[in-house]
This record gives sequence, structure tokens and C-alpha cells, in this order.
Amino acid sequence: MIKKEIRSLIRNLLPKIDKTNKYHDNVIDAACETVLNSMIADYFNKESQNVDQFTKRYGDDTPLTIVLDAITDTYYTTLPVGFVPLTDKASGVRRIFTVQSGGVMFYPMDAREFDLAASNSNFYLLNNRIGYVVYPTRVEYFSMDSSIATAGVRMNILTRFRDLLDTDTVGIPGNRTGEFTTAVLQYLGVIQPADLTDDNKDKPVMTKQQ
Repeated sequence: MIKKEIRSLIRNLLPKIDKTNKYHDNVIDAACETVLNSMIADYFNKESQNVDQFTKRYGDDTPLTIVLDAITDTYYTTLPVGFVPLTDKASGVRRIFTVQSGGVMFYPMDAREFDLAASNSNFYLLNNRIGYVVYPTRVEYFSMDSSIATAGVRMNILTRFRDLLDTDTVGIPGNRTGEFTTAVLQYLGVIQPADLTDDNKDKPVMTKQQ
């Protein structure tokens, strides 16, 4: 399903009267994001599954810009969207590519490896590999090539729900739409009534006549 269909599905399952506007679109999106993040993380951690199918590509039409930080002398790209954090080095930035296919490969690093590599000049001999470290709002590069920096890059990002377009397809791990929907309703605090009558009230408990 696409994002707006998921939001519509959840909204149609919510209580019909909402004078307080409790279930604003942003509230629904936040609940969907929380549940989906948890499901993707479980899918990745417990089953060691590839999550590339849940990513979205950025930079195909307009390459993502690479900037040189004049203070730290480090190349970086500001991420276009927020991502679903995962426990490996790539986190939510699953793949980085050059604008045109070539022999250069990007590989994820952690901050400690970045510091160690920067202090060892031998790493610069690997001129067909560029390291990258993922931070909450940007990606920093190790051994960036100036020509690639000028051209920009493309990325496959595990985009968080709120940053997806309404027309984007939302992948749910294992196609467990029912489980996802139930979890979102529980997160929103929706409790199904005990007796589905027009007044939406529980029936009184009948006791035996003394």
C-alpha cells in the first residue's frame, strides 16, 4: 500500500467522533512510524534479513550535494530525509553510489574507524574505495575524490514514515499488514468497546434476584 492508503486505513478504524482532533494526520503518522521502525528493526536484527526492499533512492534526478567543511576539512552530505536507525554501521543509509556507475565503492564505517583511518596515511592508497560515517542529519566521507565530490552522489535510504510522500509505497516486513495495523491502534490507545451497539456503552451486569 502507499502511505496515504495506510493513513486512510488507520483513520477508518479510529473512533468516528474526535472533537479534540486527537487523531491529526501527524499523530497517525507518528504512530505508524514508531510501529514500522520497530518491525523493520526486528526483521533486520532477529532474521538477519536484507532491508534494501524498504529503502528509497535519492539523487537520481538531482545528485545529492557533497560539501567540504572548511573547519574540519571533511566532506559531507546533508541527508535529504530522516531515516530508520539500524544497529550496523550503515544504519539507515544502506547504499551510496556515484552518479555514474564506475569502479568506486562506498563502504560504511563507524566514527572510531574513521579516526583511525585518518591517522594512517596508508589508507589513502585505496583510491577506489570511499568510507562513510552515518550521523543523524548527515553522512561524512573518508578519502573522498574531488571529482566525485563535484558530481554528487545517490543514496538508498531507509526513509522514516513521516518523510515518505503520500504516493510512496510503504513496505511492511513479512507483509504483516494486520499485525502492523493492530499495533498502530494499540499505540494510539484505541480500545474496542465490549458491546458494539449504537450507544457504544457496555451492558450492565445482571445479578440474580434474591
